[in-house]
Amino acid sequence: MEYIRIIILPILFFSQPILADSKCGVQTLTPVIKVSEKCPQGYRSSGGYCIPISKNINPLIPIFDGKKVVKCPLGYKKTRGYCQSIKSIKINSIPRIGGHCPSNYYKNKDFCTEICN
Repeated sequence: MEYIRIIILPILFFSQPILADSKCGVQTLTPVIKVSEKCPQGYRSSGGYCIPISKNINPLIPIFDGKKVVKCPLGYKKTRGYCQSIKSIKINSIPRIGGHCPSNYYKNKDFCTEICN
């Protein structure tokens, strides 16, 4: 019986996905820090932030350091210093901090993009 446990347990453990989640998160629609004079289309200025004006707007990757983005990751377009998601591509990205990405994310230019199945 012990012999069977030694063989079956590793098979069950390694057959499960370790890094990827079965579903991918979609970029969250949330206010972002204002980094230029004008907010991207679909956002309005309020108290140093750009706030989405409706639920139908493509989300932006949040910016933490207050600087305009130089290059956007794949699946996003650059607009007024931000990276805005493209309607047809549903992925979740965050700014890369210190050159590393958290678990379940891969490096995508200066960002980390969620690993999806």
